[in-house]
Amino acid sequence: MNENFNVGSWLGEILKYLYVSVDMRIQIGFSFVARKGNTEPTFIYYFAAPELASYDRTYEYTEDALKFAAELENTKHSDFLSETFFEKMTENIFAQSGIRPDVLIACYFWITK
Repeated sequence: MNENFNVGSWLGEILKYLYVSVDMRIQIGFSFVARKGNTEPTFIYYFAAPELASYDRTYEYTEDALKFAAELENTKHSDFLSETFFEKMTENIFAQSGIRPDVLIACYFWITK
């Protein structure tokens, strides 16, 4: 994912064209690559799905959704990667396995009513 891409700015631009009303759901998720090992690493691709979204919020008002987008504007890619990686953890399986996050691949937005 390009370091110049700002998740919050992009969401804010999209929200300008949407009518936010009761139960508008915004989900944001990331696909990423994790790595295991150092000398001959193994790379593992984790896909994004709405059920695994790092951010899952429901809004009634445009102002609230825009505040959320503004909060995301200051979030760094490394923070998204860490949050996404650890969000997927179940009983600390990644820490025990030696797998660690490496790079974000893509950002996905699901906006539904």
